[in-house]
Amino acid sequence: MMNDVRTKIVDTLRATQREGIENVIDYMDRNGFYIGRCHKHHRYQGGLADHSWEVFQHALLLSKGDNDIDKDSLAICALLHDFCKCSGMCQYGGHGRRSVRMLNDLGLHLSEEEFLAIRYHMGQHGRTMDAQRLKALNCKYRKYVHKADNMSSVLGWSKDFISGRK
Repeated sequence: MMNDVRTKIVDTLRATQREGIENVIDYMDRNGFYIGRCHKHHRYQGGLADHSWEVFQHALLLSKGDNDIDKDSLAICALLHDFCKCSGMCQYGGHGRRSVRMLNDLGLHLSEEEFLAIRYHMGQHGRTMDAQRLKALNCKYRKYVHKADNMSSVLGWSKDFISGRK
């Protein structure tokens, strides 16, 4: 099953034809993206990839009928929102910030909306509402990824509980 999810993710990312995407795909392969676990949900081998694919599928359903959404941008945001969790590198807060930094370092240029969606996909953490957080609050991609992430997390907790991984 892991290879099936990997194929879906790689094919979807390649279909975006974004500059730098091959560097991202190569990094995912070399750093355990497809065998990694999420630390609070999807806590099984391959859980990170399953979670990322589920987030993309939920985001597609949530955005259905929204003609202002670009499917390629939604794919980038949803599939890469937890990018820094490759090899368990990031298990605690701030992973949105680390993910966008890593993607940038690999040569993947993110639009402002993609940056905001990945950076703030967990919500509006922080004590102050600066201009960037305010923009993120109104970013459609962030809203879809945030909601889809929560939906997938609940599914992951359920799978973990049923299988005895909790």
